[in-house]
Amino acid sequence: APYSLTSFIAEMMSRHSSGNHSERNRKWDYEAVMRKFASTHFDSGCNVVIAAHFHNPYIDKSGSGENIKTLLSLGDWKTQFSYGEWIGDSLSLQKFT
Repeated sequence: APYSLTSFIAEMMSRHSSGNHSERNRKWDYEAVMRKFASTHFDSGCNVVIAAHFHNPYIDKSGSGENIKTLLSLGDWKTQFSYGEWIGDSLSLQKFT
């Protein structure tokens, strides 16, 4: 398919999906879903879980010393301007300014 047609279809699907975020957020507690998902991975030995596609930016760190567990939800770079940054051993949630 020509690029302009596929680009148009992708844009229309994105707009339709974006319009449904508030309704989905009322139905689901995405933060609880992500925490439950992350806890299974933390229990199996992972120290970091990064989530995307939930449009809910936050970072949660628990534990201490060598046993710090980090859950990062990237949010949405198009409307919330959030992104994750991992430098050395430091993971953070940032925002484009």
